[in-house]
Amino acid sequence: MWRCSLSLLLSLGSAKAYSKTTDLIWAAEKKRSVVSGVLSPASVSVNGQEIQQTNDAYDALLINGHDAKITEVGSLKTFYEAVEGDHIELKWKLATGGTKDIQTMGYPAVTRMEFADNKFILFFNELTKKVRYDGTDIEIKQPMVIEIPSTAAWLSVPHTLELTSEKNETQIYNLDFKSARKRMMTSTSWGLTISEAPFFANDRPTMLGVSARVLDENNFSREIHMSYGKTHYGLGPQPFTNEVTQSALRLGGRWGYNPFVTNQGNFDYRRFTLGLQAELINYTRESIYPTMFTDGYNSSSVNTWFSQGGGFFRFEPFQYADFGLSLNIDIRFFRTQDNISSNEDTKYFALSYYF
Repeated sequence: MWRCSLSLLLSLGSAKAYSKTTDLIWAAEKKRSVVSGVLSPASVSVNGQEIQQTNDAYDALLINGHDAKITEVGSLKTFYEAVEGDHIELKWKLATGGTKDIQTMGYPAVTRMEFADNKFILFFNELTKKVRYDGTDIEIKQPMVIEIPSTAAWLSVPHTLELTSEKNETQIYNLDFKSARKRMMTSTSWGLTISEAPFFANDRPTMLGVSARVLDENNFSREIHMSYGKTHYGLGPQPFTNEVTQSALRLGGRWGYNPFVTNQGNFDYRRFTLGLQAELINYTRESIYPTMFTDGYNSSSVNTWFSQGGGFFRFEPFQYADFGLSLNIDIRFFRTQDNISSNEDTKYFALSYYF
């Protein structure tokens, strides 16, 4: 089973991989514009700059298709509205129900902002013709990919993004990701595991289990796991065959450290963890006749708890988007139950989901 699992892990690692993507568009504060003026005689300004003045009177002002809120000041019907977004379409609404165009304005803007596999990825709208990142002009591409040498250092300092259109309209984003540092540098996952049983048997079962793991921003990990396995077989010839059922429930925890700063996606051979582990195990056996052959207990029924622990090594070189594969080896230093024989190490193969 383990040769098969390792082969699968290596074959997936040689395939094209895709990294876990984090959305950062929340850090790009949206453009805010103030539209103000009066309906009669009609006048409209954007950010204090008058764009139209006429002696005509209108029924309402449409901003991106909706009526601006009207406030009556003396005999004047005025409007003052903050508009969020990179597109402003202004129209007068006639008393007859028709409309009259005033002006349509657009600003250069970021449409998507992401982080994946130590890369800062940006997408822009069609009005963006020039980009400056942290004071340096960058050739515009769709998408624009900026390599990040150190994620922790990059997240700890603010950045600037200045976009310019062909009409020299400029929008500046002050990007501060410090509030997201802990969240982005912390890796949280659930796992499905298969592993060896903590006891020997004529038909040794494969344990199936689940796990939950957190790798924090300082590269320390905490993990809890639970697994269960059961087997049934016969000892001896008929009609004196001794039917035996053995099972185990295993509860465990691991505390470890990854000595390298690694990304959270794609293939990275440095993504391994070393640490300490401990387990609590409930072992049961039911048989027709008393036997000491399987576990050292001369009885037909056994139900006992014991613990074991030591060190562990976890290797998780491959991650495809939100999923990863790992191999874990628990190395036993102590065990409180000597009657039940087993290996001194236990191998786990896991499929993890990151969220």
